[in-house]
Amino acid sequence: MRILGAIICKALLLLLPLVSFAESGWRDMNGNAIPDSATAKSKAGFGATLVITSDKDWERKWDTSPETIPYFSEAKEVKVGKELFVLTFVSNPLVGETGMTDVSCDFLVVRPNGTKSVNTLNMPCLNVKLMTNPTHVFHTTAWLKFTATRSDPRGIWKVSVRIRDNLRNVDIPLETSFRVK
Repeated sequence: MRILGAIICKALLLLLPLVSFAESGWRDMNGNAIPDSATAKSKAGFGATLVITSDKDWERKWDTSPETIPYFSEAKEVKVGKELFVLTFVSNPLVGETGMTDVSCDFLVVRPNGTKSVNTLNMPCLNVKLMTNPTHVFHTTAWLKFTATRSDPRGIWKVSVRIRDNLRNVDIPLETSFRVK
């Protein structure tokens, strides 16, 4: 598994009208509250969500005008030679006096045999001068690409991500999994 995305610094890659965020948490496109789940939570006004997709063109889908709603197909399994992308999104990060955000991520990916494939702590994932409404949804700059190889153990791989708004002193643990076939 390779960690990619630290290079994605385009601060305006950011708006995702797929869902919105209000002080009380995630909302669907009709404004209805979405309850916390293992992959989408909010705490103290900060929201985070985790998506696994097989969409190789996820960046193109994301990098569109705010009027275009990007849809990512959720992936739960991958075959040898195929890829998955682990994406993280946040909303309403606290903005410091300088206009900067300070959000970091911990990534843990555990193989079916219990060994760690990825264990990266305190990775910067949204450290930008925010030029838009902080309650919009932002794609973080920390994401993972997984390519299944013949040597990868078959079975369920567990993904845990802890997203931390360092200015707000709030962290949100998220988790999901996928199967290597």
